[in-house]
Formats: sequence, C-alpha cells, structure tokens
Amino acid sequence: NNDYKITDWLRANIDLDFSKSSDIKPAEINAIYWAYLASPYYTPKWEDGRYADSKDGANALAGLEQGGRNKTNYYKFGGKAQLDLTPMKGLTLTALFAPRFAFTKGKKFSRAVPVYYENGSMTYMQSHKTTNLSETRNDNNSLTYQFYGNYQNIWGDHSFSAMVGYEGYSYRWENLGASRSNYLLDTYPYLNIGPEDYQYNSGSAGHNAYESVFGRLMYSYKNKYMIQANIRTDGSSRFAKDYRWGTFYSMSAGYVMSEESWFKNDLVDYLKVRGSIGQLGNERIGSEFPYQAAISFGNSYMYDKSPQAVTALQNAAQVYYAFENITWETTTTHGVGLDLAMLNSRLRFTGDYYYKKTTDMLLTLGFPSYAGFSAPSQNAGDMYTKGWDIELSYSDQVGDLSYSVSANLSDYRSKMGYLGDKRTIDGNYIYEEGSYFNEWYMYKSDGLFITDADLYDENGNKYPTLTANDKAGNIKYVDVDGNGVINSDDKVLLGNSQPEYLYGGNVSLGWKNFDLSMSFQGVGHRKVLFNGSWIQPLKEQWGAVPELLLGNYWSQHNTEEQNRAAKYPRLTYTNTTNTYSGSDYWLFNGAYFRMKNITLGYTLPKDLVSKVWIKDLRCY
Repeated sequence: NNDYKITDWLRANIDLDFSKSSDIKPAEINAIYWAYLASPYYTPKWEDGRYADSKDGANALAGLEQGGRNKTNYYKFGGKAQLDLTPMKGLTLTALFAPRFAFTKGKKFSRAVPVYYENGSMTYMQSHKTTNLSETRNDNNSLTYQFYGNYQNIWGDHSFSAMVGYEGYSYRWENLGASRSNYLLDTYPYLNIGPEDYQYNSGSAGHNAYESVFGRLMYSYKNKYMIQANIRTDGSSRFAKDYRWGTFYSMSAGYVMSEESWFKNDLVDYLKVRGSIGQLGNERIGSEFPYQAAISFGNSYMYDKSPQAVTALQNAAQVYYAFENITWETTTTHGVGLDLAMLNSRLRFTGDYYYKKTTDMLLTLGFPSYAGFSAPSQNAGDMYTKGWDIELSYSDQVGDLSYSVSANLSDYRSKMGYLGDKRTIDGNYIYEEGSYFNEWYMYKSDGLFITDADLYDENGNKYPTLTANDKAGNIKYVDVDGNGVINSDDKVLLGNSQPEYLYGGNVSLGWKNFDLSMSFQGVGHRKVLFNGSWIQPLKEQWGAVPELLLGNYWSQHNTEEQNRAAKYPRLTYTNTTNTYSGSDYWLFNGAYFRMKNITLGYTLPKDLVSKVWIKDLRCY
C-alpha cells in the first residue's frame, strides 16, 4: 500500500497484492467416504506387504497411497490505482482503476494400482484400473473503474454531503483442458508420454459486464435529525438492450431522541429511532446471456447401414427456450430500527425489523414439453420475507479486570407470492404460492408396521402402501387423499427448510497483560432431512454398518416390544424405496451450538520490548 501527496490538492494511492495457494487431494477416491464405507473385516494389506483386494478391488488405502494425486495451484494478482483531486474546499473528485487477474493450473495423475486376492491372483483397484493424466489451465480477469465526486459542508448546526459517480465492470474467463489415458508408464506425468489414440481436449470461455450511475444526498441537523437518499441506475450485459437498465432507490431517516433537551436523564445515554425503504436489483442468474437463443454443441454416433459403420458427428441444437424480455429482479425492503445505550454506554442494544418484497424473481418454472425445449429462466415470481435482528452487549472494567459480553439473535421467514399459477417441485422441495421458499414437500408417515397384522385395519382391509413389497418393519405412509393408493399425490408441505433463530456472540476478558476471548455461533431450529448414507448399512452391498443402527432397528429377531421401541425400519436392499423415500419420518431438528474460537493471549510489557526496537508484541 502506497499513498502519495503530490500537491496540497492532488493525492494518489497505489495498492498491489499477490497470492499463491495449492489444493492437493487423492487423484480419484474420496478418502472420507471410503473410510466411512470400509469394514474392519477386510484387510488392506497381506503379510508380504502387497495390497489386498479387500472387496473385489475396493481397497481405499491402496488408492490413497499409490493412486496418484490431484494438485491445483491458484495464482491471484491484483491492484488498485486511485487519484484524488480537491479543486475546492469540501469537494473531492476521485478516479479509480482496479484490475484483477487469476490463473489456475491443475494436474491430475491417476495411476493404475494392482491389488491381490488371497490366492495370489491380481486385479486392479476400483477407480484405478488405468493410468491417466488430465491437465487444466483456467484464467480469468476483471477490471473495475470508478469516477465519482464527493462534496461535504458543515455550517452551524447543519451538515450536508452529496456524492455522484459512475462505475464500470467487465469480467472475462477461459478454461482449457487436455488429457490422455491408458499410459504404459506410471512415473512420467506429462501429456506427450500418453498414447495419441486416447487423447482428449476441451475448452470454454465467457464474459459479462455492467455499468452503474449512482448518487447520494445526506443531511443532518444538530446530529439529531438525519436523512439520506440514494439512487442508482444499473445496466447488465445479461439482458437484452431494451431491458438492460434498472433504476433503484433508497431513503432512510433517523431521529436521535436523546439529543433533545427534555430527554436528558442519568439512565439512557443514547436513543435513536430510524426507518428506511430501499431497492436492490439482482441480475446474477447463472447464465451469462439468458435472453439469447444459445446453441449447444455435442457429439452423436450415426449408424450408416451401407458400410455398416458407426460415425461420430458433431451436432448442434438450441436446448433452452429464451425469453428476450427478462430483466432485473427487484427487492424492496422496508425497515425500522432502534439504537440504545445505557449506564454510561456500558449496556448497548440494537434492534431491527424488516419486510422485503421481491418482484420479478428470475425462476425456472414449468415449461410445456411439446415445445421441445428445456425450461428457461423468466421473471415470474414474487417472494415476501419478514425478519428481525437484535444485538445486546455489556462491557465494563473493575480495577485491572476488563470484560465484555455481546450476543445477537436473528430470524426470518420467506414465503412465495404469485408464481404464474405454477408450482415447481425440485426433489424433496417445492415452491408455490403461499409456501415457504424451498419448503419440504414429502410424504407423511405414521410410524412403522410393527407386525404383519398392522398391515390391515380393524375390518381386515389392507392399508395402502408405497410399494407392493411393504411388510412388517417398513415405514407406514399416510394416504392423504384417501383414494387407497400411496403415490406422489399424497405428498404434503412439511414446513420451512431454512435455518431459524440464528445466534452468535463474543465474550472477552482482560487482566493486566493477559486477554481471553471466545466467539460462538449456532442455529436454534432447522428441519433437516436425514441423509440416507448416515443409516444405510452394507452400502454398495459390502460396507460397514453405521453405529447409529446398532440395536436400534426393527428386526425379525426382536421381540414385539423391542420392535416398538426401534427407531429405524428393517434392513433391506430389496425395498429401498420404502426406506429412503423423503418423508417426515426422516426430518429432525438440526439445531446446533458451535464454539468458533477461543484465544488466550499475553502482551509483553512495552518497556521490555522497546529495548529491542519493538513497539508492541503479543503472544497467543
């Protein structure tokens, strides 16, 4: 960082930064998954040191130690050049130029790993049957440039400031990939060593940009009455020319009641009430040019009957339908807040309540299949969000002991408004008018069928089941529509999938030169769907049995009383549809508390470190 004072009215600033980082991991295997899967029943090595087959080549240790690695290097370089011109008192004109460059170099060399059966015969480890090399070279660069002016003035009890400016941003990226497979040598990770008959390459590129013009006015009287107004007009390359620009505004006002002469008291030191209304635009919807009818390229294999040969031909087609008139998604927020300080500012409180309405949401809704296109993004939705945030802190010092405690709590609910009279189901989630955003949408359950008799009602009629193979030990699903069949029509809304009651806090203590600090964070409530891999036994038909299951599942070897106390259904590979279909049976409260950091430190006395020309030294 470098600041230069060229003249009394001209200053410059130049910042440069560079970073390099690496990510190294096994070439093919997910070590955590395999460690979870592997059963202690299978040995990873024989007595002579050779790798064992474990289970038909599923030896994770062999892949981890001999299977090669996937290494990616990341290089980032950037800078900022800024020029500040002050032609008159209170007025500053600024020009800023900030380029950034990033380059990624990846090399994945995956070796063939031989493993051996007990009888001495050899095979290859799963995922490591051949030696392959793939390399990537990805680069991207961006350029931000700003020109703006600030004016500030104070006269008497009045304070005024104004700002107007322009910002431009452009971003370009390009990816390149090359690979060869079926190497004969596994010690030379270079592309030219691989066989030319098995070489492949790939590439892609893109770019996007936006421009903005913005302004702001601020006024304050006696630091008691405050008002601020903002406006900005943004243009994005993601939208067609006639729909590219959007204008967004915001206004806020504050009233410091504690500055009134009639308010003075010994209890409240500061009291401010505030309110605001403002808009933000969103154009980040994944695709860079969603309004254009883009052509996707691929390869097809065509059979020619005459020579009886198969020929690979390149094809091209429009996959997604394009709406030219899509434009900005707009979120309008209304908010009120309160800032309070008491007891000589030792006790502080901040509270906010807000209501957001998002219109013209860019969503992928249902699209007629007969059109021959995949569903595009379109401005087709509204969403309403209500939420609040509170923060409370207390700090004080008693002799050499100083301490402070702060905590925050927030919550919000987002519900869908008008969605063009359509609903969108994405796996176990749904959003439709009146639902939460990405609300759970699954089957309702009614426990387990404990005995075969539970499959029938008191009149001897068989309860409807999800599959024809449901029997004692399976989950009992509710026939919501009462038509005697369990199918997708029986799925229901099961509540909010987003986290609720988010909290956090900090505690700090200081005594003489010692300091202790702690920070924590958590979620008070969240409906989480059980991951099937947490409780699926013998995964891939040979893996370990999760400890959660042991002694806690329905079994034909249990007594009826034990089965009624069982938490999990029967173990089966022939009817996984019943066991692992999404339902409220697998929903649980994912609330948690996390201690993020605990720090203990000691600051050496200044009169000691100053002797070696050190201003300040803290060990922690």
